[in-house]
Amino acid sequence: HNVNFSGIFELPFGRNGRWGSNWNRGLDALLGGWRLSYIFDANSGGPINVHWGAFLRPDLASEKKQANLPKKSRSRSRWFDPAAFVAPPPGRQGNVPRNAIEGPNYANLDLGIGKIFTVHEEHRVEFRVEMFNATNHPNFYGGSTVDVTQPSATRLLSAWPMRRVQIGVRYSF
Repeated sequence: HNVNFSGIFELPFGRNGRWGSNWNRGLDALLGGWRLSYIFDANSGGPINVHWGAFLRPDLASEKKQANLPKKSRSRSRWFDPAAFVAPPPGRQGNVPRNAIEGPNYANLDLGIGKIFTVHEEHRVEFRVEMFNATNHPNFYGGSTVDVTQPSATRLLSAWPMRRVQIGVRYSF
């Protein structure tokens, strides 16, 4: 499951906005005409493929119905139950289907605010501040494939980058 939203809003301040239509030129140049942009992206967790060693698929242990732990029991150090898998018999692939494990969910919000200042007829300066992962929400991932024979297989060892901020200025003429 994926959901994505994005948009750009002209803030309602300044001569062309709802508030500040009677501002003088200096105040309007400083506070009017700002735009806010956002991108929100979320998903319910990508699939993780399971291997036994380098290439073999394992068998599902007979007493286990699935390897996914209940959502309340999952943690970064134990995302799924490795006891759900056993070595396949020699000479054949195991019975575990592709993408047997549900990966961690993901949610991210990027924000930006910017304004274009007119310097002279065709000369403009654009100022932007952008924040990636603006809420600084940790988003962990375990990769798309795990080898359940490895001790670290059940751990989520990686995370998407934390909040980053960039400032940009562009002069157009």
